Amino acid sequence: MVVDEKLIARHLAVVDRILRSVPSPGVGH
Repeated sequence: MVVDEKLIARHLAVVDRILRSVPSPGVGH
């Protein structure tokens, strides 16, 4: 499976932004 690093980077950026904007009780740091 070929993975596009740019696609992953963008996906991680979107997920990180969502996790920062929406406080989830299931996510604990």
